[in-house]
Amino acid sequence: MELLLWLSVYFGEDFIEPSPSVDTRYSNNRGEFKLDIKNLKVFLKAAEKMPSKSYPLWKKRLFDNVVTYYSVALRSGVNMMPLTMGFFGMSMECVGNLLCGKSDKYYTLGTYKFNTLINARFKRYKKNPNHAGRIKRWQKFINGDTALVHALRNAFYGHSLLHLNKDRKEITDSLRDWLVRAGYSKKDAAQCIKRKRVEDTIQVYAAPLYKVGLRSSRMLIFMLLGFTTSIPLAEYDYWAMTPLRYDEPMRFNGLEITPKSSTESVSVSVENVT
Repeated sequence: MELLLWLSVYFGEDFIEPSPSVDTRYSNNRGEFKLDIKNLKVFLKAAEKMPSKSYPLWKKRLFDNVVTYYSVALRSGVNMMPLTMGFFGMSMECVGNLLCGKSDKYYTLGTYKFNTLINARFKRYKKNPNHAGRIKRWQKFINGDTALVHALRNAFYGHSLLHLNKDRKEITDSLRDWLVRAGYSKKDAAQCIKRKRVEDTIQVYAAPLYKVGLRSSRMLIFMLLGFTTSIPLAEYDYWAMTPLRYDEPMRFNGLEITPKSSTESVSVSVENVT
């Protein structure tokens, strides 16, 4: 079971249940994932040493929660969005407490205590002129992602604060910033994300938003194991919208959809997935 759990972390897909009743796989929308066997072996060797023997019991339990919440999020998949974002957020919250918490002190997700891990992993790369610019840009991207995860978690995972103007504005701004980071103009992002229609918008963008939670929590687990620049990513993990590929099946919500191209029009073939 532990091996399957760690494979779920490495690939970003649910390996725990071999015959799931609901298809929660997302690999077809993440694009190509190039497997590096050497990198995988290093990852599994690092995973064997966690949780650290030096951890007190409460830290060992926190580490278990980091991976468990992440696994629950994978199992929930896009079908349970935006609730799934809450599980990703809880995994990240546990990372922050694993690093900075105490047996009698707990920090919430919004304190971003996990940033101490990110800063520590990036520190030496920022001192290298060959990497500094790229790492700083990536960290800015990461900060935007984590702010969005926090806003979505607060809005849909137990808090339900969208009736408050301040919180509705926060999540609207976070969603617009996310689209801008993905390449949209500010004008187009404002057109796509309307404050009065936030709930509907999140359902429309459920699949790409799922990737935000996936890459954010998955990255922190890799960093806990000592990884930084060798974290494997799928082809479209940082894309807002996955490019449409003709004649390749896409699975979502129990349906298999295969876009078909022709000289006159584009049709879509849909089949039920059992």
